[in-house]
Amino acid sequence: MSQQAKRRKHDASSSPTAVVEAASQQAKRQKHDASSTSNALSISGKQFVPKWKTLIVFYDTETTSNDPTKHRIISMGAVCCECKNGRFVPLGRFHSLVHTDQQIDDVAYRIHHISQKDLQGQPEFSEVMTAFSSFLKTYIEDQRTRIILVAHNGRRFDDIILLCEFIRNNMNIDEWMQDNQIYALADTLPLLKKVFKHVPMHQKPKNVHTGAVSFALGNCFDSLCQDSDNVFENRHDALADSLALMHVLNSPAVTQRFHFDMLLKEAQKRTDALKRMRESAGVKFQEQETRCLKLMAEAGNMTLDDVKQDTEEELLPRPEFAEAVQENLALCLVCMNMVRPDNHQCHDVPVALQHRLQSSAALDLSL
Repeated sequence: MSQQAKRRKHDASSSPTAVVEAASQQAKRQKHDASSTSNALSISGKQFVPKWKTLIVFYDTETTSNDPTKHRIISMGAVCCECKNGRFVPLGRFHSLVHTDQQIDDVAYRIHHISQKDLQGQPEFSEVMTAFSSFLKTYIEDQRTRIILVAHNGRRFDDIILLCEFIRNNMNIDEWMQDNQIYALADTLPLLKKVFKHVPMHQKPKNVHTGAVSFALGNCFDSLCQDSDNVFENRHDALADSLALMHVLNSPAVTQRFHFDMLLKEAQKRTDALKRMRESAGVKFQEQETRCLKLMAEAGNMTLDDVKQDTEEELLPRPEFAEAVQENLALCLVCMNMVRPDNHQCHDVPVALQHRLQSSAALDLSL
């Protein structure tokens, strides 16, 4: 059995509940250790407790394909961290596959290697989010704790598909975020571009095969973490990608130019982020959510399948893609860059897949 097959077998046998239980035990040990050392400031004999305790949760999703309004989440991973001395220190990990009956695109499968068979018997999205909620609450001490959800390219993809899944499953994402004290959401892709904006070209993250500047997560890791002991195993695995993002932000090339306040400034407060996510999801999802919330209030347990669509109105152009659509660009599912499909040469995959990537519908973001 190959190493990859063994990993899939292990993932399939792992429940999100087991991951949360392990994380809970780790959190208890850390809380016990923290109790022996006070984090409060002492000035003239008085103790001053910081107003907020901010936790950073790096998260990632794997999906059936690359359109967040049409495709489904099949895996979710996250790493909960706190910032100490300018570095992100991991507190616990979360990982779960997510069951769906939607077929997995061939190109997507060749990237994350999750098959339809792997999803058999796995928890539904609502169950995974319940487990994820339990995981987050493990680290919430009191009302002073606030959480920032962070994803790489989250604004264009992960945040939007997360919202769409909540709507499809008759769940209120706003209530869920408030219940888990999620204060804001941030995207590290534009953040890293700002960090390296005025850096000499030879010091910027690059595709190791072409030498071209690239802020795709894998290229950032290869360029910025090459001198560390960290190994990026199982690329395009949701948990592995979350860990890789943490290591990228902890790399010397980033820490000497980046400070925690930059992440706080980049983050969008929950209400603003949800407004942006709804605009990106389009009119149909906005209408579905409105009807869903109304039905939840009236009936309590009605699903979106019970909601009759009264309109055939097309999705409005998503703000993130408006300029790209005009220029006939598309999102490459592998390198996560906006490219021209007719001449894109993505070196993150074998050459045999080049033609497939150029001609596949997986690159089509037409509205």
